[in-house]
Amino acid sequence: MLKFYQKYTGSGGLLTSDNPSTGEPIGEVSLFTADDAKEAVARARAAQKDWAAKSLEERGNVLRRFQQVLLRRALPERRPLDPG
Repeated sequence: MLKFYQKYTGSGGLLTSDNPSTGEPIGEVSLFTADDAKEAVARARAAQKDWAAKSLEERGNVLRRFQQVLLRRALPERRPLDPG
């Protein structure tokens, strides 16, 4: 099973992102450590077997759903606030 909209939290704490025009905080980003990266790579390697078994059509459907989620949930709320 592919999970493409799961929140992951790094163990390196949080970084506050500020609006560059006002200096006001607009959100927090989870910081990841080297160990977090190693775990992510291990998970990606494990998930690759399931991904490779999917047909091109199934992969395309997953990527289109991911795009829809990304455009609907992640990008619109952040794009106008933090241009850089």
